[in-house]
Amino acid sequence: MNYKNSIGILSVIIILLCGCQPDKKTIFTAASYNLRNANSADSLQGDGWGNRCPIIARLVQFHEFDIFGTQEGLRHQLDSLKTSLPKYDYIGVGRNDGKKEGEHAAIFYRIDKFELLEHGDFWLSETPEKPSVGWMRFYRESALGDISNTKIPDLNFSFSISTWTI
Repeated sequence: MNYKNSIGILSVIIILLCGCQPDKKTIFTAASYNLRNANSADSLQGDGWGNRCPIIARLVQFHEFDIFGTQEGLRHQLDSLKTSLPKYDYIGVGRNDGKKEGEHAAIFYRIDKFELLEHGDFWLSETPEKPSVGWMRFYRESALGDISNTKIPDLNFSFSISTWTI
């Protein structure tokens, strides 16, 4: 992940945390992870998805992330990660068809702590409602989820993750 992506993701997290009510102490752990799409070149080098998935799942479990965004994940990667993390569900669609095809910008969340109220996906382009290439010929697909904490009824927030591909 490059410096600009890190700053953007950190900014989103800070904005989310500032929106929490100051009189109530609300703590949850958020993260972002670039899954790197599954490809044969990685597998030939010994660091294919089959090797990376268990490591990522252990990382999520160790840090007890409550919500985390992913970039570059293909549908089968997201599904295998979800299988490895039964306390989580995810939202997000493929950038190629707005359904399953292509890389996803997905949001995973703990189902025992959060309830998904609404979600949507959009492309940072002239036609954000449908899969499209954006300005300067980039694919920029984002997932946005409005989520509530089931243990703290007054806590509602939005979490967004974006992927920019040249």
